[in-house]
Amino acid sequence: MPVKNPILEVTGNSAKIDALERLLRHYGVKELVRTGRIALPRDTKHEGIDQAYR
Repeated sequence: MPVKNPILEVTGNSAKIDALERLLRHYGVKELVRTGRIALPRDTKHEGIDQAYR
């Protein structure tokens, strides 16, 4: 059974994501969301992590 509504998560620099977007246009992508740069703490016990993350 073919997948009709795939969801992809892609990471990389802007050039790589732009290239993937160009490749996917052929398939009729209906929605594309880009977050830009984000950061998540690796360990809340690590010194230097802001108290708001604890």
